[in-house]
Amino acid sequence: MNLTTLIFSKNRACQLELLLRSLRFKLKHNNLRVIYTYDPEYKIAYDKVMTLHPNVEFILEKDFRRQVIDCITDKYLLFLTDDEVMIDSFDEDCPEFLKFQANEDIICLNLRMARNYDYDFLKDKQVPIPKFNDGMWEWRNYRHDWGYPWSVGSHIFRKKDILPVLKTIEFSGPHMLERNLRRSFYDQPLMIGFEKAKIVQIPINNVAFNIQRNSKYIPAAFLNDKFMDGYIIDLDPIIKQVKTTRSYFMPIDFKWIKV
Repeated sequence: MNLTTLIFSKNRACQLELLLRSLRFKLKHNNLRVIYTYDPEYKIAYDKVMTLHPNVEFILEKDFRRQVIDCITDKYLLFLTDDEVMIDSFDEDCPEFLKFQANEDIICLNLRMARNYDYDFLKDKQVPIPKFNDGMWEWRNYRHDWGYPWSVGSHIFRKKDILPVLKTIEFSGPHMLERNLRRSFYDQPLMIGFEKAKIVQIPINNVAFNIQRNSKYIPAAFLNDKFMDGYIIDLDPIIKQVKTTRSYFMPIDFKWIKV
């Protein structure tokens, strides 16, 4: 697959390991890169992740903007964050990817927003589902994630669309990158997605602001200790739960495997 997958990670080695394991089983390509940073107490855990996933390119964050730009070497770019999990596979020959390739009016291919998702778990409210046209929708007509094509998680962009924008904006981290993309990258009116999600986000902690966002909050430090004690998060229960959810964010109690 002519795709660069670029993951952003900070202080969440345990969750990153889960994401990488899900990608290994579901996404069949080799150009997988992680730009990561950490506080000192998380260093050993990242060393462990690198040992478990030797085929992944790990890039310690030093000059975030330059490193992001240098990582984009393929025709397409998939952004991911370390609190996401891949739950189903796709390839370049699937109908959604082919439509994205063919239609220049599509700004991105969304891997997270399924057509049956009508609830925002973080805001605890119903959200309107777009009017779909062959899997596409006019994102400007909607709020929340249905109307937000700039996310640095779960979106595939064309290199020729996004790289020139990245070279003209300033950013020193994922949040600033997303914010400035929103101000600069908006001409194409359509997004496209899948009938069933390929990625799910599990927002159980927030390392950027260190605040509790929901009732399933699990501190990154707890997960790190569990990981260093020899446990990894079980992927199978997450995939099973997706079949019953209506939210594009998933509240979940992690199950653990001793390795």
